[in-house]
Amino acid sequence: MNNSRINIQNVAKIDEEILESSTPFGSVVSNPRIFGSNDAHELEMQLKQIRSSLSDCIKNLELIDYDYNEVVDKDQFNSLKNNYLEEKQLFYSLQQDLSLMEQDIFKLKNLKTKFNNEINQLLKKTDKAKRTLTPRPDWTRCRYVANNGKSFKSSDHLLRDLIKELTGADRYSENKSETSDSDQEKNEEKKSNFFQNFGKKFILVTHRENSDSVQQVFNRKLTRVELEVVLNELFISKIDNDYLLCLNRRSVDKMSRFVLKYFQSKFKSKELALEWVVNIKQSCKSFSDLKLAKLMALVLDDQANDQIQMKFYSSLGSFYLNLMQQTTELTLEQNDIYKLVKNSFGCKNPSFISELASVLKSVKYLWEDSRINLSKLSAFLTCSDNLFARTLERQSEAEKLIHLQNIIGFLKKMNEEIVCREDFLSCIKEIDIECSHNEINKYCRQIFPDSKIMRLDFSEFEQRLKKFFFIS
Repeated sequence: MNNSRINIQNVAKIDEEILESSTPFGSVVSNPRIFGSNDAHELEMQLKQIRSSLSDCIKNLELIDYDYNEVVDKDQFNSLKNNYLEEKQLFYSLQQDLSLMEQDIFKLKNLKTKFNNEINQLLKKTDKAKRTLTPRPDWTRCRYVANNGKSFKSSDHLLRDLIKELTGADRYSENKSETSDSDQEKNEEKKSNFFQNFGKKFILVTHRENSDSVQQVFNRKLTRVELEVVLNELFISKIDNDYLLCLNRRSVDKMSRFVLKYFQSKFKSKELALEWVVNIKQSCKSFSDLKLAKLMALVLDDQANDQIQMKFYSSLGSFYLNLMQQTTELTLEQNDIYKLVKNSFGCKNPSFISELASVLKSVKYLWEDSRINLSKLSAFLTCSDNLFARTLERQSEAEKLIHLQNIIGFLKKMNEEIVCREDFLSCIKEIDIECSHNEINKYCRQIFPDSKIMRLDFSEFEQRLKKFFFIS
């Protein structure tokens, strides 16, 4: 076959055409003796086989109407082959990655199941611990202390015996008869140091594992002895010396939240802390004759907190009303805002005004040139979580503190160890000219509750005055 194109129609006619006598096959048929065969029929059969084989071969060929050189280039073929091999290798690698990912997913599912089982076991253990362990000690082990509590000179002695009974602490000698005076002094010093250091820890979560009777948490109210121990622990930990100072810095509402957070930090549970606070509030009302119980009841009094909030929002509402009635314009000068604040809240502390100024200056969107937009200011003040609202909350406590300091300072100038009722009344009238007659009587009832007792020691008078200002 030469390079010219093949005529497919001619190839298809091969089976039908009879070979010409000029072809070699025709010569073989016409002259069989020349080719070494005497059987013409045998030659005819061989020729048919050859012709059939040739026809089959031609049919099976995929004949293309192009020259070979025009079908594919060798370099292009090699390039396609290399690309194919690379893609094939990438496909295999992706298959392997997919298989590994499926294995990882299977392992992660197993880990998830394992972790869920462990979490369920831990939850069961926690529930079991809550049922079996109480954040309060087993008071049946110190029942003799509770029964004989009246024989102790003070609650501090009671607390010490309870600490020893509950923790098993025995770091000092109980047999005083076998020790000398110097040894007794050393033991007493060790004892005081031990309890002084131990007082900073929370003892009420201690519980002995070998207790015969473990009670559920809060299945009953605190007894008088238990309540006294709890209150001693609270006041020793934080409130003892700095209580009134804390009230000066914080409102009573925030002080009650401090007590809640105190219990929450000890028990690591908000639910237990809430139950403790509720239990203490109920017990403080039951044993209001205890000094610390009465004080704690006032700290945790939600109604008193509501009154403080109502007073604050009432003043804030008065400020809004004055703000909107001040002018028909949409903006107001900053100094006019300060005047409204003074009239509405009765501000006497200059530091409060400067704080307000810093707040208003920092809030850029309130301003239009040098004037304040009233609608934006009103929207800003209604948001309770801003510095101005918190400052107003603190301002009433700051005024009380200044008033208290003025009264105490005035009486200290007299250089007297005893404060008379008449001196106190004259002091109030001189310091607070606007104080009404009813308010003066309220002062006297709180500071001098017994009409027969007209004189008080100065230190006791000072403590009563502080409690009246920050708890009443």
